[in-house]
Amino acid sequence: MVCITIILAISTIEEKAINVGEVLSGKLVKLMEEDLELMDRQLRDYEMMVEAVNQYKGDGSVLNDIISDLSAPSEELSATINQITQSMDEISSTVEDSALATNNIAEMNMNMVKSISNINNVISKNEEISVRLQELVSQVKY
Repeated sequence: MVCITIILAISTIEEKAINVGEVLSGKLVKLMEEDLELMDRQLRDYEMMVEAVNQYKGDGSVLNDIISDLSAPSEELSATINQITQSMDEISSTVEDSALATNNIAEMNMNMVKSISNINNVISKNEEISVRLQELVSQVKY
């Protein structure tokens, strides 16, 4: 009987061990499933992050291409602006020279007007002298 009791006890222990094993196995499976779900979410997040980094890299490359494409026209525009500035300086210098020449011409015209005025005065005096001479000549008889 002791053998039977021991066998029964061992059988009970085995059943409880099996039950504990099943419970532990179920919990272990559940924990592993939760861990797998967490790893799956983390993997999806990581993949999204890698995709975002690749997109950012692509956008950076596109932006670099755009900036490179704008570099040449920008340099051309700068050169054109420099040429326009140089031309405007030359025009300004030409206008200044023209203004000086116009001023010189105006001064010469003023001098000419004064000379003509002096000539007119001399002619007027000569006319007066001529009239007097005629009067004097007319008084003298031949």
